[in-house]
Amino acid sequence: MLTYLPRVSFFVLLGVVSCTAADEKGIANGVTTLETRASGKLVRVRIKSYQVEIGKPSDPTPVVRENSCTYSRYPCSLVSSINISFGSNRVFVPRAAIADLSDLSSVNLSSKNGLMVLDIRGGDASESYTVKLDFDEEHVSRRLFYS
Repeated sequence: MLTYLPRVSFFVLLGVVSCTAADEKGIANGVTTLETRASGKLVRVRIKSYQVEIGKPSDPTPVVRENSCTYSRYPCSLVSSINISFGSNRVFVPRAAIADLSDLSSVNLSSKNGLMVLDIRGGDASESYTVKLDFDEEHVSRRLFYS
């Protein structure tokens, strides 16, 4: 089974069509790297995240939230960047596509209809969500959000 190791890059054997990273604690802190091949080129996704102290699970959820934490994990884990390379090309990832991502539980990289799809899942219970980023060799073409 593939698992995520905190603060250590996660590499998937080359030649697979899809790859996944996660464990029971989710993707909390550090760098997670997914790699696969598409159209004969190496596709690499690096997700950087960091932790933010938001209190204890026994504390009441704040009335006004000042970050994108889902309050499903303590401490909260926020995504600081997602870098994608497709062969020798660096894929442009708009900050708006990732700015609200927190408390990731799993990520999956696959190919669908000629596009790469980064499937990101986070939160828990009523705060759970899925974000799908479709991209090609040049840019992210679509972001879908499901709650």
